[in-house]
Amino acid sequence: MNTYNNILFIGIQNKKKRINNMLKTLFIGCAGAGSNVIEVLKNGLPDYSFCNYVTVDTSSANTKKDIEFVHFTKDSLKNELLNGSGGVRGANLEDIKKASAKFINDRKLHAFDGIVYLVFSSNGGSGNVIAGVLLKELLLKDVTVCCIMVHDTSSKQYAGQALDTIRAINKIAVDTNKAVTTMYFI
Repeated sequence: MNTYNNILFIGIQNKKKRINNMLKTLFIGCAGAGSNVIEVLKNGLPDYSFCNYVTVDTSSANTKKDIEFVHFTKDSLKNELLNGSGGVRGANLEDIKKASAKFINDRKLHAFDGIVYLVFSSNGGSGNVIAGVLLKELLLKDVTVCCIMVHDTSSKQYAGQALDTIRAINKIAVDTNKAVTTMYFI
C-alpha cells in the first residue's frame, strides 16, 4: 500500500470514528404531525448510527413504515389502547401522563446521555399534550431536550392554540428552571 492509500485509509477510519462518536440523538414524533415530520427526517437524512427515531401516539392511525411506533395505552396492566383525542387537548391527559412515565422508564430515558428532539404540532389533540408531558418529565431528569414545533396559524383558533402551546412550554421551562430550545415551523 503506498503512502497516499495509507493516508486515505486513515482518513476514512477517522471519519467513521468521529461519526460514530457523535452525540446520541433521539427524535420522538408525537402524534400525527410529529410522526409525519419524523418520517421526512428519517427518509431525508443519511442513516447515521447515532440517530434513532420513534413515534408515539394515542391512535394507531399515524404509524409509519420502518419507524418504531409506541401506542400509549389507557391502562398498562390491561394494555387497553387509547383511541386518539379527537382534536381535544387534554382529553386523555391522565392516561398520557402514565403512558409517558412508562415510556421514559422502558426506554431508560432518565439516563439518556444525548439530546432528545420532541417533534409535534401546536394544534390538535394528543401531540402537544404528549410532548408537554414528556418535556417536563425529561427536563426534571436532566435530559437535554429540544422542541421542534409545527404550527398552523391559518385560523384564529389555530393561532390561539399555537400561542397556548408556546405559553405551556414557557411555563414548563420556568417550573423546571431549565432552558428549552424550541424551533417553530409555520
